[in-house]
Amino acid sequence: MAQPTAVARPAGAPRAWRPAAVRRGARRLAGLSNRARPRPRCAASAEPVTGGADDGETFIIVGASGRVGTALVAVCASAGIPHIPVRRDTDDGVFEGTAGPIFVATHASDLDAVVRRVPRERHRDLVFLQGGLLRDGWLERRGLRRATQAALYLAAGTGTDQGAMRDGGGASVAHGPRAADVVRLLALGGVACAAVDEKTFAKKALEKLLWASAFWVLCAAGSVETKKKPLTVGEIVDGVNGVATKKRAERLLGELFDVAASRRDFAFLRENDATQNGARETAVENALAYSRSIPSAVPDREMATREASFRNGWFLMGQETIKKRNRFFNAPSSLHADLLLLVGVDPAELAADAAQTHL
Repeated sequence: MAQPTAVARPAGAPRAWRPAAVRRGARRLAGLSNRARPRPRCAASAEPVTGGADDGETFIIVGASGRVGTALVAVCASAGIPHIPVRRDTDDGVFEGTAGPIFVATHASDLDAVVRRVPRERHRDLVFLQGGLLRDGWLERRGLRRATQAALYLAAGTGTDQGAMRDGGGASVAHGPRAADVVRLLALGGVACAAVDEKTFAKKALEKLLWASAFWVLCAAGSVETKKKPLTVGEIVDGVNGVATKKRAERLLGELFDVAASRRDFAFLRENDATQNGARETAVENALAYSRSIPSAVPDREMATREASFRNGWFLMGQETIKKRNRFFNAPSSLHADLLLLVGVDPAELAADAAQTHL
């Protein structure tokens, strides 16, 4: 079985000795490095953060070769946190005989294979970092409704910046029994995160789902139309053609929000017209603000299409349901479907795939 990576006490050092990285991490968590600690935008809804990983616990990071997984491994190594990096397709028995959070930083499409390898008694330790992509029904059918989820608003580095994280406006949130561990680990990496209640998490997760489903296709569509490389998210909201592209982004985000509000997961948004309209406006504004916080980012099309059943496909399923309910009326044209066709994705085929994924 793989052994956790830790930092040993040098010979002759006092028993209270701790590595410099741990001392720096402790100061940061204690608030002595406030400059490096952006304030969460949702702090008003945050739950008190208590606990975190106990002494003797090991952080397991599944998907350690990906961008987010690599960054989390780097944070653990820097802070002296015992940890075990695990590839998404192997585990070497690390889940037995260890205790602590299990961070799952894989594509959503790999989750079933990962969950099958984790003993049921460790399911409570799972931390899904796909926040926004996992629907209630999908989790319930797998007995994972009470697992911890996190909606991450950050940019993980690539190339020479691999292992680094950039905060996406302090909007990251976590909910569940291991939420404090998420807050602790991200804080050590300079990313603000709040542990929040279930309803607040649902709102922030929806905003991340909207962003993840809209901006990759907006950037890809811009590439098709201009016959140039994909636009960055900053160019979509504030670029040379900012007025036109921003208006299209707002329309697409609003369309997807209304589909989400019609689904069971987000029924609380339909309390009344004022509630839904206010939530729609907030969600659109926050998606644009997130893009402005990481203006040079270009969403990974390969990842987006690989996870399409959890992203755009879920919305397409909802749009089909709406069409059936209103079959005697002329349904408005779908910008979502039109943009998918423009970038070479068949909406009907994707909706069918999504229906199988969410069985």
